[in-house]
Amino acid sequence: MNALDRALRDRLSLAAEEIAARPRRAAGGLDAAPRRTLRPLLAAAALAGVIAGAGTAVGLHHRLGAQRVTPAVTPPAMPSPVIATPPPTSVAKPGPDSVGAAAWDSTHADLVVLNAGGADKLGSAPSATWTWNGSWQLHGAGGLPDAQQGILADMPPLHGAVLVGDRTGGSWRWDGAAWRQVGPVPFPVDYGPDAASYDVQRHQLVVLVGTRLSGDLSSPPAPQTWTWDGRTWRRGADAPLTAETAHMAWDPEARSVVMAGDPFYSVTSVGHAQAWTWTGAAWRRYGSTASFDFPSVRGMAWDASLHGLVAYAEPWYGNANPATIVLAGGRWQMLTPTTFPEQVGTLVEDTTGNRALLVGTAPIALPQTPSAYATAGPETVLIWDGRGWAEATAAP
Repeated sequence: MNALDRALRDRLSLAAEEIAARPRRAAGGLDAAPRRTLRPLLAAAALAGVIAGAGTAVGLHHRLGAQRVTPAVTPPAMPSPVIATPPPTSVAKPGPDSVGAAAWDSTHADLVVLNAGGADKLGSAPSATWTWNGSWQLHGAGGLPDAQQGILADMPPLHGAVLVGDRTGGSWRWDGAAWRQVGPVPFPVDYGPDAASYDVQRHQLVVLVGTRLSGDLSSPPAPQTWTWDGRTWRRGADAPLTAETAHMAWDPEARSVVMAGDPFYSVTSVGHAQAWTWTGAAWRRYGSTASFDFPSVRGMAWDASLHGLVAYAEPWYGNANPATIVLAGGRWQMLTPTTFPEQVGTLVEDTTGNRALLVGTAPIALPQTPSAYATAGPETVLIWDGRGWAEATAAP
């Protein structure tokens, strides 16, 4: 403000000198001054007012600035908690107490098992997910809803195993650590999956879907066949076998998905199993009829050591011991194993090792008779050793 003060003083001084230099009247009064005579003084006074006002404003601004409250800095938002999938628990033994559904996951080279207390196609909901590749690992629920049921199958196009359910449950994919929902299924509302197998030649999953309605069993609707490439579902021809007895597996020698079971639907045909191959649109009869009870079969899978599809049949209609059945080139053969599990969960095709994996309790010798009232024990994984079923100690 020093420069402003000096300018004001200079302007006032010049105005005073100008007034003093004006001539006076002879009578001693001031001559009539021109109208502009006082303008320098008035301008100086106005300038002084402006400068004073500016100074006041500057001072006020300074005082207000000294008292201004700085806005509070908003604290950074806390990051959302990351819900991580718990790491699996390694368990040498025991495995799951019971098997609801199982499938080999060729992407991760693991056997995937749902421990459900019987969560198969007619059972209850799964409660935990296990994997096996020489030893058991427990993954807990793994993100799968408690009410989810369905059929497990390998699905290489989706890079994992899939659980195919009904219209309510949809389909889910196992990514090696947790379940991820894939999407809905197109089945009729009263239908659910009963069997499935991956078609290596056509790169699609073949699924047998049966009705869940009860009523007049003399004329039930035929099971439907659906295929899925991971993106699109397509319906194929109806199946010629009863859905509740049918099992599917890939046969590398037949270059086709093979389905075996009892003919649809005839009470008198029980004990006369048939096999059919999938052409991509329909089913074609494969081989001869076998005279055994397919309702007792717990699964079917390819085994390279036997050069055929292996089916494991539990005791049925008074048979004392279970049977191991081989379907090779359309021909059926009955084997008598020297060892077998007292209780069986399912039979799964290990596509990595080209062998059948039997998930059940520890094997017992043939002279022993399996007890129907045996307490459910921890499941283990068994393989065919050329004579019977023995515990598998390592992954392929």
